Amino acid sequence: MSKILKIIVFFLTLSLLIGLGLGNYFHNVVFKRETYHGYNQYEQCLGHGKCFDREWFQKQQKVKLSIPSTYGYTLDALLIPHPDTVANTVILTHGIGSDKWGAMKFGEMFQREGFNLLLYDHSKHGQSGGNRISYGHFEKEDLAQVVSFARKRYPEGMLGVHGESYGAATAGLHAAMNETDEAVSFYIMDCSYSDIYNLFAYHLEKDYGIPNLFIVDFANWITQWRQGFGFEDMSPINAMSQASTPILFIHGAKDTFTPARMTEELYQAKHGPKRMHLFEQAGHGQSFNNYPEAYEETVHMFLRDMFPKKQ
Repeated sequence: MSKILKIIVFFLTLSLLIGLGLGNYFHNVVFKRETYHGYNQYEQCLGHGKCFDREWFQKQQKVKLSIPSTYGYTLDALLIPHPDTVANTVILTHGIGSDKWGAMKFGEMFQREGFNLLLYDHSKHGQSGGNRISYGHFEKEDLAQVVSFARKRYPEGMLGVHGESYGAATAGLHAAMNETDEAVSFYIMDCSYSDIYNLFAYHLEKDYGIPNLFIVDFANWITQWRQGFGFEDMSPINAMSQASTPILFIHGAKDTFTPARMTEELYQAKHGPKRMHLFEQAGHGQSFNNYPEAYEETVHMFLRDMFPKKQ
């Protein structure tokens, strides 16, 4: 073997080892992040005053539930029936590191719209079981179990899914599954990422000052090897072309965690009924907190436009 060839082989091998090492490191950053599993965020949520009104909540009828996952654990859930007897129900799904109490901030709004409320903790979050996070890949199957429960409990009326961030991506991935039975009537996706690969590359440069240079590709390969699925399986943009159910896309224009352009990408990829609203001065997951009245009006107009005979 010539000297030049040996040098080439050496640098290729070194590059491969560095790439695999960085890929494995960033895989761990993504898949071993803290989710506060087993921690109930009820009091913390009320403490910073941005979740829901305690007085309103205490007046509600509450039904504690355990919904079985197809993966062998149970999902801790809470049903809040509407004070009037209604058939419409909305499932509220939270972001990563949060739990159902973080999604409760949308409860009063949907109750005013005439919906029963059904909230649950994702796998490896809150009081639910499970020991893994998969950015929607397995979570969409758990959502399907919650949807099935809601449909059996309320066979008539509309069934909606509202998700924020991680929950929004889960909802987007489930939207493709919904084509088989059309159990869900609408989705609202608030500050969802579109493509995990691009989000990974964005944070690599933003948080670490490192250009991609195939690092995300290595991380994807490590993920496929260690998890059994890849970034494409966690990317809701791949589900949009199959989703005919109406979707309302919401995002804060000042979001630096998940850029608003990702919601614009989802909106462009979605076929069929859709609406989009960007809140100008809102960061990640802050659209409702910063613009509660405008947010509620946006949801109301979406429901009125999509279901004029039911509003």
